[in-house]
Amino acid sequence: MQLIKDQKLNMTNFKKIFNTLDWLRVPRKLNQDVTDYFYIGKYEDEEKIIKVKVRPDMHMAVEETLKNMTLDGKKPPKGAVSKKLCNWGASVEVLIDDSVLNRIKKIAKVIEAPTAQKVTWD
Repeated sequence: MQLIKDQKLNMTNFKKIFNTLDWLRVPRKLNQDVTDYFYIGKYEDEEKIIKVKVRPDMHMAVEETLKNMTLDGKKPPKGAVSKKLCNWGASVEVLIDDSVLNRIKKIAKVIEAPTAQKVTWD
């Protein structure tokens, strides 16, 4: 079940895996009174990695990575042993509406304080 085919998001397949994604609501404080929220969804198993990021401007970026593929992007036959396997992926960005965002808001875990590490170039 691929999420991205021909540079388009397959919404039917996205709906099927939607609840399996680990959704987080991540705040970005712009000033004392204004906070924007990003929503991040992640999933990984033996076959694929899925990452979804929803920005405050309602753009949703979806990345799908298929693991252990042959060099030409195909799945190796069962039982075949190949030393030259790699990951293949695709990404797409779509505009979402309030109905999609509201579903994400319902199941997203809330992160209260940002956990970003601050570094300097000393």
